[in-house]
Amino acid sequence: MSALLKYIGSGEKPIFPMEDKLQYCGRMDFDYKGGPLWVYPCSYVKLRFTGKSIKAVLTNHKGYWNNEMGWILDGKEGRGVLADSGVTVIDIAAELSDGEHELCFYKRMDSCHMVVFHGFVVDEGFELLEPPVRPARRIEVYGDSVSAGEVSEAVEYSGQPDPEHDGEYSNSYYSYSWITARKLGA
Repeated sequence: MSALLKYIGSGEKPIFPMEDKLQYCGRMDFDYKGGPLWVYPCSYVKLRFTGKSIKAVLTNHKGYWNNEMGWILDGKEGRGVLADSGVTVIDIAAELSDGEHELCFYKRMDSCHMVVFHGFVVDEGFELLEPPVRPARRIEVYGDSVSAGEVSEAVEYSGQPDPEHDGEYSNSYYSYSWITARKLGA
């Protein structure tokens, strides 16, 4: 928890990873020191809230490539690059409009890295709301890089060999695994 507290500024407060209004999905190690350890792609935390700003605090355990996290905030996609080592603070949003917001913060990439989620830094007026209702259906996909969404954003290379890359084309949100889950309400 101390990694999160180091990044609290004036007018901000922490949202710790074990807050009961955070909704997790995916395989994570919740006994890992410092916060949940995310290994697999498509692992995420969802939340509903009111507030003006939100940042995520994470520690990357890089294997290879440039490592990124992604998010869908009020239906709009974003991404942030993780430092190769040490703590990274990703500024997800600032100066949000009044009203309710929904965030899905997720691991974009495959096992090229693991990440420890320390929590969120938010504005003092921030309030967590009840999380979205969980789908009744569950699916689990076993597969390889295609299942993880590797090079899923390399659309200009359709029908060609995969491009040389440093991870920038990988996005688990567009993997057939996660697309199928969304379409089936799972």
